[in-house]
Amino acid sequence: MQKLIFTIIILFCIIVSLTACGQTATTPPEASSGISENTSLPETSETATTEPEMSAEPTEPDSSETQTPPPATDSKTATSTPAGATSKPTNPPANNTPSQQPPIIPNTSTPTPSPVTSNPPPTPPAPEYEIMGQDYLNGVLKGINERRAALGLAPAKLDSALSSLCLIQAKKMAEAGYDFHSDNPTGCEGVAKVPYNFPAELLGDVMCSHVPNFLDDGRTKVGIAVVKKGNSLFAVVQGTY
Repeated sequence: MQKLIFTIIILFCIIVSLTACGQTATTPPEASSGISENTSLPETSETATTEPEMSAEPTEPDSSETQTPPPATDSKTATSTPAGATSKPTNPPANNTPSQQPPIIPNTSTPTPSPVTSNPPPTPPAPEYEIMGQDYLNGVLKGINERRAALGLAPAKLDSALSSLCLIQAKKMAEAGYDFHSDNPTGCEGVAKVPYNFPAELLGDVMCSHVPNFLDDGRTKVGIAVVKKGNSLFAVVQGTY
């Protein structure tokens, strides 16, 4: 039994060795050498990785592609600016001819000076007193002459110059607010401060009572002035010959 097994093993080894020898004999030498060269030389890898050279000649378009001719445009539309494109302004041709300016004419006219407008003077404030009019003065004179007529004397006459002096004194009294005699009266003088509604004839009678000289026969000229201020009248009467 052992001999049989040993014999089978020997036969198996012989068959394996013969099979290997047969394969070696049938392999062509060129193939084997080529394989060795490919595996040993690195030049084949460089050749495989080298990029192909670009041809300098232009490639012709494929005739199969259909070339569509551009549409015919009108002469008007050909000059128009396409949509989305910015049109460049057309500069006018340069004019090398110098522009002629009109000659400058000097102004020989004399300027008219503007009129100077002066501000009007300020309006003076209204006086705080009021000068009584001629009607009131005639009433005072009437009261004096009635007293003179009762005594048989000639009537006195109103003197304008003497009345101007009386007015100065009457204004002073109105500003002061009370009655007083002037420093240099002309002849006899009567002063009084009475209410604003005091009757004129009664005022003349009161003057004769305070100044009896008004009842002299020779005093035929009198000056009268009455100024109203507030609720009072300031009266001045002077009599002369």
